[in-house]
Amino acid sequence: LPTQSSVMVADLLQQGKLNVGQELRLDWKGRQFAATVQADGSILFEGKAYATPSAAGQTARNGLSTNGWVYWKHFDGKKWVVLAKLR
Repeated sequence: LPTQSSVMVADLLQQGKLNVGQELRLDWKGRQFAATVQADGSILFEGKAYATPSAAGQTARNGLSTNGWVYWKHFDGKKWVVLAKLR
């Protein structure tokens, strides 16, 4: 079995836990940022594709080191939940 840290967004797409085009949200310092899951598993944020949620999160948070798996959230049909819960 893969370790949690080796599970990528593309794996979650393949498992049906995330969908292509699904919106992700990140809240930081009173601001809300939106990104979109792409078919290749990248995260589209402000017009640029990022290989990982952490890379997209780092950009949203002005270059601060970011664990995107705990900052970005997806809507599970009832509430916004951190991506880490899907791993």
